[in-house]
Amino acid sequence: LQSELTDGRPLLLFRGPKNPLSAFYHHPLRWKNRNYISAEMAYQHEMFQHHRLSRAAHNELLRCRSSHDVKRIASKWVPQPNNSWKQIRFLIMEEICIAKASQCRTFKLALHKSGSAHLVHNTETDAIWGCGSDFRGTNMMGHILMKVRQRQNEYNNNFPPLPTQNEP
Repeated sequence: LQSELTDGRPLLLFRGPKNPLSAFYHHPLRWKNRNYISAEMAYQHEMFQHHRLSRAAHNELLRCRSSHDVKRIASKWVPQPNNSWKQIRFLIMEEICIAKASQCRTFKLALHKSGSAHLVHNTETDAIWGCGSDFRGTNMMGHILMKVRQRQNEYNNNFPPLPTQNEP
């Protein structure tokens, strides 16, 4: 991430359940024939399925009412994800974000409004998904969002621009 900060693009930092760019943002999401409260819940549930966790684990996760609770429950059931999950997790999150872009107008508009900004998941506690405490993290969530944004921009080249009104 550090070398990308000098490429001249503006930075757009994001985090938390109130920011549409965050996986913790609360918006109904339909993923693989199931409804979730957020992209974070869809992602963690996909991890539970990958690890073949018990029905009790799935039920506890799906009863969560906040993305922070989802993360806490997931850490309880899968403290160390296996290597096969680590190999596919970024692709899974990208697919979830693509679904989110098709279902959440606020998210789609936030991506559009970000222009060419370098998106940075501003979290001190995660140097893989975010920038980490020293801003040297890999920022995978930011990279995934920029990829989804690029895909969205390529798709929308033949369509009129999005309206500026902020609708859910």
